[in-house]
Amino acid sequence: MTAPITPTISKKILNIVGRTNARYKLIQEGDRILLGLSGGKDSMLLATILAYMKKHAPFSFDFKAVTIDYGRGGEYEYIIKYCEQNNIPYERIRTDIYKILEEHKREG
Repeated sequence: MTAPITPTISKKILNIVGRTNARYKLIQEGDRILLGLSGGKDSMLLATILAYMKKHAPFSFDFKAVTIDYGRGGEYEYIIKYCEQNNIPYERIRTDIYKILEEHKREG
């Protein structure tokens, strides 16, 4: 079994997030957030920040991370594992979008 991933977020990023949220009231008491999680560094950092905020913010909110699987293939295990290890609610929604597009592709 591999060791759990323990993310570290810089104090500078946390400071910017905290000040921005305080100024613009982006996340407030009772909010429910749905995060599109592609697995790229931007969305993974945002998921990590939201998980941190959920533990430490002086208000309560919920969030869930979702990946839309277009049916083209891809590796999702690292996303699933990361979310499990960091208590990030996660759902992968499988679709046939890629197959449908391929079936209806025009020549040329």
